[in-house]
Amino acid sequence: MNIQRFKYHVLENFNRIIRHRNVQTLADLSWGRILTGKDLVNQCVIREAHRLQIYDRNIIDLTTNFIWNDLSPSRRNHFNGIANNANNINRNRMLRINSIDNTDSLNRIAQITYQQITSSYLEQNFYNGTNFNDNNSFESSILPSGFQ
Repeated sequence: MNIQRFKYHVLENFNRIIRHRNVQTLADLSWGRILTGKDLVNQCVIREAHRLQIYDRNIIDLTTNFIWNDLSPSRRNHFNGIANNANNINRNRMLRINSIDNTDSLNRIAQITYQQITSSYLEQNFYNGTNFNDNNSFESSILPSGFQ
């Protein structure tokens, strides 16, 4: 299928192709980036292209631009509104994550003074930290800081 046929196929079948996902699902899928209404149209065009076994990114992008430019302002506003709702969910999620105060937990961890009892050298270094002043270890013989 060439690009012209694909563009007009998507345009003619746009109401069938466009499937609104739940805004929460969109927010989950877009975690870490800002969505636009055009991104939502692009997702629908990608889904239809893959259904028709079209994987050329250039064709998909050109079709997305063609469809987006053909939409009425009210339809564009509709898609932008859905994208903004998903972005607001992610912004509120980030505010909740960043507002957690774990200072007390970190202070309690820092106050642990007793050494963990382990059965191997690797566990000893992992739980209790590496001792760089140990002249009998392999690290002391190869590292410059190991020379006294």
